[in-house]
Amino acid sequence: MSVSLNEKKFFLQWCLKNLRFSRQEIYWLLNYLCEHPMLLENIHFVEGARFCSRGLTVEEKNVNLPIYLVLDNKEFTDSTQIFHEIRFHWKKPLFMEIKFTNAWTVPEYVGVLEDNPENSWNENLDPEISKKVNESLEKIAQEDNVNLLKKQIDQALEKGEEEKFISLSEQLKILMKQ
Repeated sequence: MSVSLNEKKFFLQWCLKNLRFSRQEIYWLLNYLCEHPMLLENIHFVEGARFCSRGLTVEEKNVNLPIYLVLDNKEFTDSTQIFHEIRFHWKKPLFMEIKFTNAWTVPEYVGVLEDNPENSWNENLDPEISKKVNESLEKIAQEDNVNLLKKQIDQALEKGEEEKFISLSEQLKILMKQ
């Protein structure tokens, strides 16, 4: 999934209007990104940016460390240094995480979120949770198949299609035993 420049810019503008950061430099940086589409092209909004070889994290609620950049496992917290790194290396991909309360309920955030290639969420899933999710999906799929077969059986009855009715009923019996 590719996120458009307009979507990224709209999200950053939403952040500027709705989030309260503890440092003015964060507002300046977000505005700067909005105004430079060539730079914004290489910004990827992810979770877990601290695990990236070039990841920027901005936090709304963190007063002590509201902005930090990770470059090859080294952390930088000086906003001037961070700004210059971004400005001078604008052609390099930058993985950016903006942390704020209830982020997953904000469509603007979810709309720009990409999978972190250096810390993919599905690689960190607990095997037990993954098993439960798969079982739930299988159960839902089976319920959908049962409902579809019942609907087709009703249609066959209404149309007087006896052979189709018998065939579908047999399929339903087999499916219900699983």
